[in-house]
Amino acid sequence: MKYSSQICNHLGLTMPVLLAIIVSSAFASETTVTNAPEPGNTPADVGILRPIPGYPYTFIVDPARSNIEVSATVMGQTDSDQSPATGWIKAKLNPGQSPFETTRIEDLSIDLTEQIDLSFWFYVIVHGTATGTDIGVDMNAPGPVAFIEDDDSFYQPDNLLSARGIFAYDMPVIGVGEEDLSTADPFPSDLVGLVWQDWPEITMQIDFEIEYPLEDGDEVLGTAWIRGTVVATTNVYWALADLYADGLINFQDFAVFASAWPAIAGDPEYDPLCDMINPAEGRINAADLRIIAAYWLATNH
Repeated sequence: MKYSSQICNHLGLTMPVLLAIIVSSAFASETTVTNAPEPGNTPADVGILRPIPGYPYTFIVDPARSNIEVSATVMGQTDSDQSPATGWIKAKLNPGQSPFETTRIEDLSIDLTEQIDLSFWFYVIVHGTATGTDIGVDMNAPGPVAFIEDDDSFYQPDNLLSARGIFAYDMPVIGVGEEDLSTADPFPSDLVGLVWQDWPEITMQIDFEIEYPLEDGDEVLGTAWIRGTVVATTNVYWALADLYADGLINFQDFAVFASAWPAIAGDPEYDPLCDMINPAEGRINAADLRIIAAYWLATNH
């Protein structure tokens, strides 16, 4: 009630009139409001595009821009192979719209889309092979919140990542066998990345590396590395009326709206976010108030 009485006074409306606008607009025909979609609709319907502060967004990995290298050193010989990658990254962003101040990657799952084939030559004439299938990387525990620099870069240390998949090998001296990567303990890994927004798309790029010992019982056969760059994107569509940017349309948004009422473009009180009619009219008026009413109590989650 504190917000409602303040808004009524600021707008020059009585409480019954304000409630009447809310109720009548909420049940009015679609022609009452111009371009006011339900939260989460398509870009053509949306006026304001921004992520929710602190909400864990899921970024989908783009295989065309993501490449993972798997390499191994066995008995002094090294070979490597590469594969595109798919998967997802879950990350939080603050303050909720570009330029971002902090991020925290809280989970990820990366899958290599191609088989890994490694070939080793010992003493020029002796040949050994290793084949990796179903190779992937998961996060077991995230590191701390990372600050985003002016160049969009960030550094998130102290993450625990684990590898999965099967390496089948046929090596001289060592013999024939398989190595199940998922049986190893998680490995510490730092994540170095970039994050930027080109509305409505947010892009996150991360570089990572896992060093993995190749063992047969107590015998160390060599070392493997899984490293690469992953680029993932998410699209964020936002309700027009969520002026307070908390994912819910309520009297918090009315308070923001009231502070701009009834300003016109050029006034110090004018807020373009409150000018929700499309195309914008350059003034904050009852048409914008009806848009808030149409979204009343809607959520962006």
